Amino acid sequence: MKKNFFSARKITCIDDVWRSLPGWLERKNRRIHRTTLYIPIHIFRDVEKDALRPMLPSVYETSPNSFVDFECKGMPYVLYKSCRYSVPREYAYSRLRYKITVGKIHIYDENLNFICTHLLSERKGSYNQLPEHRKGDSGEWYEIAERLRDKWNCYDFQHFINGVKKENPRHISKQLGAIERFLDAEKPDRALVADVLKICCEHFRYQFSQFKVVYEYTKAGKSLSDSDGFKALQSLDPVEYKSLDIYGKAFNDRVVITRKETAV
Repeated sequence: MKKNFFSARKITCIDDVWRSLPGWLERKNRRIHRTTLYIPIHIFRDVEKDALRPMLPSVYETSPNSFVDFECKGMPYVLYKSCRYSVPREYAYSRLRYKITVGKIHIYDENLNFICTHLLSERKGSYNQLPEHRKGDSGEWYEIAERLRDKWNCYDFQHFINGVKKENPRHISKQLGAIERFLDAEKPDRALVADVLKICCEHFRYQFSQFKVVYEYTKAGKSLSDSDGFKALQSLDPVEYKSLDIYGKAFNDRVVITRKETAV
């Protein structure tokens, strides 16, 4: 029993590592490489991409016998040997094709346009979903974040973007879009925006309404530690703050009621 448990756990960890690799690769390609001092994605886009030539298809890829037809229903998954593998939601109620290679399932649309690849799971009846197929915000926020980076990049910029992604997983584009429009209208200097982002990260303020309050107080030279600044941010929080005096009063009232009940 222990052997089976650890085997399943090992498979799960390997699946998690493979699924996290695309995100890790995306982050690395968009950061300055410490050796070349260039951003890899920019080098690929401006230099390397035009020099690439199409790969010659293998006999296996072009063989019609290597593909299996599958009719996708309302759930955006492809079924293979009791396991389900996700596809983007727009492929629900459509005909798909897939082929199996060593340890992987490759999924295509009806016209053999590549969609995605999954590692084959050894857990029977499992649902295997790629992170990019989860319901959430669209990928539009990537472009917004890059535009913001070009204009307002600073030491705490990536920290702030990560915080927005964490706090607003389903509304990243809306939050970043609102921040971009606000900054474009204000036209502040980089130093002011850098101070605002630093304060937002220190106080975990990653929503547009909170960002706006921090910006206005920082621009006016006020500190958020002031009573007015704290109240302004406090009013935007979903959590209700109460003074400890309320709990002390409730405790004392309860003591009085208990004593009366005991006396009777």
